[in-house]
Amino acid sequence: MDKASKSVRDGRTYKERSQPEERKRWGLLEKHKDYSARARDFNKKKAKLKALKQKVLEKNPDEFYFGMVNKKGPVKTGKKYTGTVNGDRGNQVLDQDAVRLFKTQDLGYVRTMRNKALKEVEELEKRTEY
Repeated sequence: MDKASKSVRDGRTYKERSQPEERKRWGLLEKHKDYSARARDFNKKKAKLKALKQKVLEKNPDEFYFGMVNKKGPVKTGKKYTGTVNGDRGNQVLDQDAVRLFKTQDLGYVRTMRNKALKEVEELEKRTEY
């Protein structure tokens, strides 16, 4: 084993200085190792974005996928495809009147289904009496 590879292997990691007292308000002092990791991560993300942009540029607009048949887009609705599901209201809060309306509709539905089930039970009881 040559001397250079041994020194690389056995080399110790040096301690870096801490943030000076008068600069404590600026937060932790970024070490070179931290900067390197952050820069590597940033460049990796930048390369990924570049690859995605290139992929978009190379995309054939006339290419067909079966997923396009079910997509609500300009052909069916006349609107651009936004990526949201029809009926999706996002993060908007409903007003009180709408909430009350939905609650009464839910109660009406439950009441209707209960009455329907009770009628079925009555019919079955009538059948079993004979």
